[in-house]
Amino acid sequence: MLLGEFGKDANEPDFTVANRDNFMRTAYAAVYSSAKTGGAASGSLFWQMMVEDLPNYQDGLSIILSQNTSTNDLIYQESQRLAGLRKMYAGLKNTEWKKKKTMGVAAREIHGNGNSN
Repeated sequence: MLLGEFGKDANEPDFTVANRDNFMRTAYAAVYSSAKTGGAASGSLFWQMMVEDLPNYQDGLSIILSQNTSTNDLIYQESQRLAGLRKMYAGLKNTEWKKKKTMGVAAREIHGNGNSN
């Protein structure tokens, strides 16, 4: 499952970057916790990253990374955490595959090539 298009509206009167960062941190924590324990969540997509030169497209939900270093750091840290999980699970799958392959070879040696004569 992918958590998509979440964010905080900068046009709201009580908006602060700190509030948005806390909201994103909460969303990221839920996704990470699920992914780490083998749950359904595997990633997230905030709404939306923009560059400074596109002011006409800024809807209050856009994030300009060069203007929001705390948010930039938060997004980077979360991507690193999820990448670490991916590497861990890839390593586990590779270990399981090697184990099954070794077991399969041993079974063929014990039982022959699997053909019944």
